[in-house]
Amino acid sequence: MVADWLQSTATARVHSTLVSESRSVENNMIVLRVKLDCRVNTEDIAALNETLRKLTESKTKPATDVQNTKDLLLPDGSRYTGSILNGLPDGRGIKHFPDGGR
Repeated sequence: MVADWLQSTATARVHSTLVSESRSVENNMIVLRVKLDCRVNTEDIAALNETLRKLTESKTKPATDVQNTKDLLLPDGSRYTGSILNGLPDGRGIKHFPDGGR
């Protein structure tokens, strides 16, 4: 859910200003550190919060076209036990790997 919200923030209008920048070498790696001052349009914040609310509701409500719990053998040899949505795992289940992992 957080990933969904973070992806939706990409649509927000953000104004950013470079405040400072530094470069150094640490452990044989070049390190670039930047400090930004970022401001998000307040109208976008309201829209993003509404998106988050809708995402939360959609994740907690059961889907209406979810089939009963089933075992599904996947092409990679793993087995999914759980709800199926449109013939595919909907994420509300457990994936069992051939090595016994889950």
